[in-house]
Amino acid sequence: MERRFSERKTLNIDTTLIAGNLFYSGTVLNISEKGMSICSKIRFPDDSVLVVIIRKKIMVIARVKWAKQKNSHYYTIGVELLNPLQDYLELVNSLRSA
Repeated sequence: MERRFSERKTLNIDTTLIAGNLFYSGTVLNISEKGMSICSKIRFPDDSVLVVIIRKKIMVIARVKWAKQKNSHYYTIGVELLNPLQDYLELVNSLRSA
């Protein structure tokens, strides 16, 4: 059963993840108005809250919904966005029309 409410756009954008006062790098694999999948070397616990910075200027708050091991060094995490701002929504719309 499909649980997504909005279409995801596949891409490959470097991102910064902030958990507490620690910074991590990652790659956004796909994106939508309400969530994204991110590849990271860190397996963040379910329900943890992260700050995700995309393109060094767009910041969103996200809650980790799931994580799975991609290979021996990387994880894929699915996040739900908490109140995405207009600049984020504009980015998603611009990627769809590209």
